[in-house]
Amino acid sequence: FHGRSFDPTPYALTISERSWVVDIHAVIAWVAFGLLTANAGYAAWLIFRSAGRPASNRPLTGTLTAGFVLHSAMLVSGSFYKFLLFGKAWSFDPIETLGFAAWVAYGTLLHMHYFAGWRGRRLARWCLTVFILLLVSYRGIVWFPAWSTYHIFDMDLRIHVTGDEAADRAFRESAEEEERP
Repeated sequence: FHGRSFDPTPYALTISERSWVVDIHAVIAWVAFGLLTANAGYAAWLIFRSAGRPASNRPLTGTLTAGFVLHSAMLVSGSFYKFLLFGKAWSFDPIETLGFAAWVAYGTLLHMHYFAGWRGRRLARWCLTVFILLLVSYRGIVWFPAWSTYHIFDMDLRIHVTGDEAADRAFRESAEEEERP
């Protein structure tokens, strides 16, 4: 359902969006997000299931590990791309910073699982807690000012959710410039 209510007009990609590195970065990011979403779903199931029913920790730790590895690859590929584009790998963009914070939090969960013995509901509760940070880092983009991040994917969504008139005006002006011969 994502994208059904947005402007279907095709817009030309900016020069920064025409790289295979950004394509790889985006695909890795979405697969990592999918795995960590599955992790949160299984964690919720572990927490709310009947107490007497045994459950395996393997899906919880498997999705956590795979999601963490891909999240790591996403951060590395994004930093590499940013270095190619701007000559620096890190700029404290809000999305970069929140993504890094989520990476540290998921790494801490893995550490606590393997070295402190966290399992079952305890690990599941923390997986759900950290997932909130991940949601903010992936979909909270629309709440940051347009000038603070390069991670703007859905300009129409930003305009509709925040009522950002300046972003709406800039978006419409750029669309009009692209239409001119």
